[in-house]
Amino acid sequence: MTAYLSGREAFGEFAAAAMHSFGGTMLTAEELAEFGEEYIAFLSHWHRDPGQAAPGSRHVSVVFHAFPTPDSGDAS
Repeated sequence: MTAYLSGREAFGEFAAAAMHSFGGTMLTAEELAEFGEEYIAFLSHWHRDPGQAAPGSRHVSVVFHAFPTPDSGDAS
């Protein structure tokens, strides 16, 4: 990500299409597990092996983190 961000102009239309997102929500442990399963299903929908990729495609890195936010009431 650092290499991309420090030279994103070299990525042309891919730089214009790239996105970053940060957010949060309130979930139970069960909902968090379901959220993760839905994320994996979504990513699997878009997965392409190199031999299946359309001309002009390039590898895109996707990073996902979903974890409980520590707060002052949590044990250390």
